[in-house]
Amino acid sequence: MNWRLWTPRTFANLKKPVLLCVSASWCHWCHTMDKLVYADKGIARFIARNFVAVRVDRDVRPDIDARYNVGGWPSTVVLAGDGEPVLAATYVPKEKMLDFLREGLARVKVHEGKKRVRTVPHPASVSSPKLYAEIRRAYDSVNGGFGLEPKFPHLDVLEYLLYRCLVHQDSDALRMLDGSLSAMMSGELFDRVQGGFFRYATHRNWTIPHFEKLLEDNARLLVVYVRAFELLGRKEYLLTVNKLLSFLFTVLYDRKSGLFFGSQDADEAFCRLPLEKRLRARHPFVDKRVYLDGNAAVALALFEAARLEPDYRDVAVGLVDRLLARERVHSEDSTGVVLLRDVVYLLMASVAAAMATSDKRYVRSAKGLAKELDAFWMKEGGFGDVVPVKRAFGRLRVPLRPVYENACAALVLRALAQITRDARYAEKGLRALKAVSGEAAQSGLDAATFALALEEFGGRI
Repeated sequence: MNWRLWTPRTFANLKKPVLLCVSASWCHWCHTMDKLVYADKGIARFIARNFVAVRVDRDVRPDIDARYNVGGWPSTVVLAGDGEPVLAATYVPKEKMLDFLREGLARVKVHEGKKRVRTVPHPASVSSPKLYAEIRRAYDSVNGGFGLEPKFPHLDVLEYLLYRCLVHQDSDALRMLDGSLSAMMSGELFDRVQGGFFRYATHRNWTIPHFEKLLEDNARLLVVYVRAFELLGRKEYLLTVNKLLSFLFTVLYDRKSGLFFGSQDADEAFCRLPLEKRLRARHPFVDKRVYLDGNAAVALALFEAARLEPDYRDVAVGLVDRLLARERVHSEDSTGVVLLRDVVYLLMASVAAAMATSDKRYVRSAKGLAKELDAFWMKEGGFGDVVPVKRAFGRLRVPLRPVYENACAALVLRALAQITRDARYAEKGLRALKAVSGEAAQSGLDAATFALALEEFGGRI
């Protein structure tokens, strides 16, 4: 397969429809489709003759993934010349692929291109008690965690419960937090040999995991387990903290650059081996790209780990320094895209460094990053997910307004207002929260970070 990158050059003077594959380096079914479908010479020839084949890694271009993912990876999408999908699926078996492609071509012929108009939800009246009630209803009192299956950790929810434990001494939040962390730690989601959590489990009792491990997920879980250990004093949580740190520094750490790699591939056979056999076995593939948001999340986690072992503070500070010195792009392969998430996470890490060291250099860096956020501000209010660029193709012409990133921006701008005594930062954060309140009201559990930010700003909009 002759895959092309998502760049303006690829889409200049298009004469064929686009076959878009959104995949991930750690995705089992993406690898399977490569081996069984795209490796077929007949299918590859048909695609080359009739399509411009474009491949996107969701970790490299999360902005594209957010617009074209159809429920998982791989996402297999036929785009008309205006970049709008006319046919989409996830994994397409070899015996059905040619029919899928022919149907896509037929739909392109009758596609009537229309200017895509983004409908923006109006600001809504939202309260943190209402959002918290949704979390309580979703709690699985038998197995821990939230929802049915597949079972994801729901990092935003865990962080919100932790906040309620620390700020409100909420016994109900502590019960749900402890029940979830205990179940995740003792179930198959946690790799007790190498350390680290897998991305999710296919069953509600945390069994049969998908075996990929992602940098940001494990960094954020490290924060939660550190604080949970402080709250409850459970030795099992301290063991989990140590295993998480071991995974990060032995599997994903690049000693040469002092930065962390993005993920470890799913490899069920390896992950089920005992320690002595793993040492001799071929290790799973590691995505050695460095992602700005994931590394900033590690820095935040190491500042928290320093609560238990002070030496981690200097490691965290060094990581922040290296990130601030880098070009402000998502990764080396992201074709220059600048993401809101990266700037917000780096701002969070800079504020954490300022608070940990009292070094004014980090306050200045934080102010500069807060200024960079202005480029993401949308005319209808709130922060868009990317800085608009000329010649954007398809759905990238219209920014999205993500609830999670806007909530994180509000929280860190409030923190910056406190350390600089400049209320304008907090005012900007509150405007961002109000702008995405309509989206948050429709987001269910995904609004947990919004609920946390809402409480910091008074509890109601």
